[in-house]
Amino acid sequence: VRYVVLGIGVNVNMEEHDLPPGLAGRATSLRAAAGRGFGRGELLRHVLEALEEDYLALVRGGCGAVVPRLVPLCETLGRRVRVADGRRVIAGRAVGIGPHGELRVRGGDGRVEEAVSGDATLLEDDAGAGP
Repeated sequence: VRYVVLGIGVNVNMEEHDLPPGLAGRATSLRAAAGRGFGRGELLRHVLEALEEDYLALVRGGCGAVVPRLVPLCETLGRRVRVADGRRVIAGRAVGIGPHGELRVRGGDGRVEEAVSGDATLLEDDAGAGP
């Protein structure tokens, strides 16, 4: 791996009523969850420090030093997803993460495909009724 592009979004100080109606029950903010406001600068500092820690572990030990710790934190696993990487679209149930961080997705035909990069979208989960 020569480079990694990471994008995250965090709703920091929004109130529940500030969220778009389509996100009700699916999104929240730190303020809504904790009942208090947060300084964005301090939050950014903590996020960057955590990313640096993982980056240094990755440089020292490769993916094997980071992936096993991240798997239990991955809320995508077990859920229906759609991953578009610009060349193809993979849709199905996320069933695992490979040793190099690739997302493993089982399609409707039972085949497991791996997504190394792309935009992953969670689909409405249908309580396990197929991929």
